[in-house]
Amino acid sequence: MNKQSIYPKTGIFTKKIIDHLGLAVINGSPFVEHRKASNVFKNLQKEANGIEINENLYKSVQAGGLKSKTMSGCYLELAEKAKFPKEEYFVKFKKAMKIWNKLLTKF
Repeated sequence: MNKQSIYPKTGIFTKKIIDHLGLAVINGSPFVEHRKASNVFKNLQKEANGIEINENLYKSVQAGGLKSKTMSGCYLELAEKAKFPKEEYFVKFKKAMKIWNKLLTKF
């Protein structure tokens, strides 16, 4: 399994939280500009597993309602409620979400 292609997009969580809290996000110029020509078919092969996993994760995040009134509270709720695949990578990812949340709420 290609870990790079199945990494859950944090935008899924961010979008859910900012919509729930009635906030908005504004992006500036990209930090990185990618100019290398790519092969669409090779990219699809590499990302095939990730497409299904991200789609299922997206659906599980969108299905659940949030109750928290803070960004960190919502993030912790999503860490608990989101239906991650059972692979060890995602078990570690879920734990990491909780650790980051705990660390960031100390500041």
